[in-house]
Amino acid sequence: VLWEWDHILSKMSKTHWLANQTALQHSEYCDNIYKNACGHFSSLGYTRNIKMGKKLAGPRPIQLRYPEIKNESYFNKINPLYEGTIFEKIINDHGGTRARIMRKAQHTTYSIHRDMSPNGRYHLAMKTNDHAYFLWPNDKEKHFIRSLQIPADGALYWVNTYKMHTFINCGADRLHLVFNK
Repeated sequence: VLWEWDHILSKMSKTHWLANQTALQHSEYCDNIYKNACGHFSSLGYTRNIKMGKKLAGPRPIQLRYPEIKNESYFNKINPLYEGTIFEKIINDHGGTRARIMRKAQHTTYSIHRDMSPNGRYHLAMKTNDHAYFLWPNDKEKHFIRSLQIPADGALYWVNTYKMHTFINCGADRLHLVFNK
């Protein structure tokens, strides 16, 4: 996987990335096949804040930019850089949609959130470290009670990202292949 990734990466430029993500799949409605699957889907809170006139940081949610896209399964066409690669095989073998490569820089974290995919996400750690964790909070006690560290062992891991969670990276940059099913 890493050998093939390094080969693909050598063909990429900044135009293939939206911040820390690049898409392996696109929708027929996309005008930028490497960026439009990146970012986030709207949640009720985001939509409510927009209606209240609040300005929010970052790009607008995907389905507000592309109303034809109703859910993440619309991102089901493999991008040319990944055709005939191990990435296409992994995605096809597992019925994956909205596949992305996600980088998480060293010493960074996400805010606590939940993904809009009720089926969770599959993760394949390509590069990681012993100090990169998913954390799920305990709402009643206001502390984290469960964590998960995904090793770069070539295995695919299902992660319930529909529950409130965060990700922290206290070590070197980490790189994951992520997709829905």
